Amino acid sequence: MTNATKQENVLAGKINIIKIPLNTPKYYKLGIDQDWVKALLVELNEKAEDKSPEEFLKETQLEIAIEMTKMFKKEYGEYLLIKVDLYTEYTTQCIRTLEDMKESLELAFQFCLVDKKMEDEEEFTERLDIFEKDEMYDLYFYEKGFGELAEIIHEQIYLNINQYPIKDAETPLAWGNDSSETKQ
Repeated sequence: MTNATKQENVLAGKINIIKIPLNTPKYYKLGIDQDWVKALLVELNEKAEDKSPEEFLKETQLEIAIEMTKMFKKEYGEYLLIKVDLYTEYTTQCIRTLEDMKESLELAFQFCLVDKKMEDEEEFTERLDIFEKDEMYDLYFYEKGFGELAEIIHEQIYLNINQYPIKDAETPLAWGNDSSETKQ
C-alpha cells in the first residue's frame, strides 16, 4: 500500500458508498481510537482471564491500513475495491496450560463491494471472488448504499487467527496426563 497521498485516520465501520469519490484512491490508517476497531480488539482479548478485555487494551494493539477506490462499470454500477493490511497483537488463553499468552496476526486481504441487487445476476451467483484491475478480490455486497467494513474485517480476522494457541508445547499438562498411569 503506497503512502503517496494523504492518509486519513477516521473511517466508519459502515461505509457510505455515495460519499466516496469516484476513481480516487483513499488511504486510511486506523487504530483503537476508532470505536469499531477498539471493539474488535476487546473481542480478541476476551479469552484471557488475568484481566478484563478492556484492561488488556494498553498491552495489545490492532492497526488497520486500508486503500479504497470507488469504481464504476456499466454492468456492476458503483463498486469499491478495498485492500487491507492488518496487524494485531492480543492476549488470549493457551489451550494447553490455560495461561494467558500473547498472540499476533499479520494479514493482508482485498475485497470488492458490489451492490446487493447484483447478487442474483448470473455473473455473480455462486461466485466468491472477482477479477478486477489484474487482481483477484473476495466478493462482498453492499446494501442500500452502505458496506459493512467492520463486519468483513471481523470475519477475515476470525478466519485467520490461531484457533488453538499454545504458549509452550513442551510445558507438561497441569492435570498430569501421564499415559503410563492408565495402563492396567
